[in-house]
Amino acid sequence: MKSVKFSVIIPTYNAQNTISQAIESCIKQSLPPWEIIIVDDCSIDYTLNILNNYRNHPFIKIFVLKENGGVSVARNFGWNKSTGDYVSFLDADDIWDVNKLKILNEVIQTEKNVLCIGHQYTDDKIFFLSEGVFRYKILHYWQLLFRNYFNTSCLTVSKQISERFNEHMRYTEDHELYLRILNITNIFFIQLPLTLLGRPQLSKGGLSGNRLKMRKGELIMYYETCKKRKKLFILFLFLCLFSIIKYLIKLLHR
Repeated sequence: MKSVKFSVIIPTYNAQNTISQAIESCIKQSLPPWEIIIVDDCSIDYTLNILNNYRNHPFIKIFVLKENGGVSVARNFGWNKSTGDYVSFLDADDIWDVNKLKILNEVIQTEKNVLCIGHQYTDDKIFFLSEGVFRYKILHYWQLLFRNYFNTSCLTVSKQISERFNEHMRYTEDHELYLRILNITNIFFIQLPLTLLGRPQLSKGGLSGNRLKMRKGELIMYYETCKKRKKLFILFLFLCLFSIIKYLIKLLHR
């Protein structure tokens, strides 16, 4: 049986300290990717100098945007340029387990009509292992509505999916996309950490480190989701209250 062709999309912006590790984790996959598409969003550090070292690689394509548009613009640009069967996303400060694409391929070959897959992540190298038996399940809409189970570096989507990241959202844009995808198809969730985060979730270095703006982004996400699914609109106030309570609890535990 032929292996799936995976296109890897890596958006970069001032990622000079981490981009090489991210790229190498793709190149060294036990099932090599079909292509690696790197989209630089107008970096002003030495990221482009590092990327130039990969320009002659047989399956790496590098694009530089003319103006800074944000990570969703960069991801969508790479997504639209991809030619594989599936698109897998990797942020420039994260790395993949060496068997990630091999495991994704097994799930796609085993199940019928797999259009979207997510998986667990970790920020602890001790638990960053893919050996042994792995399990997966289907995530339901209500589960993902209240909790984002995986980040963008854990997302793989079939080319059949026409949805794209909302380029007007700067926070929780991944969660909002997952909910739109669930209107179309199931999301399979692999219960194994196949992505190692370069920084912990909600750390000071990344976009997700701004808790207040994350909550604002979550409220916008709930509004957009409820607007598209009118049956959910009666839950909008409850979802807003739920988001605010989460924010206050996390503040108390800082």
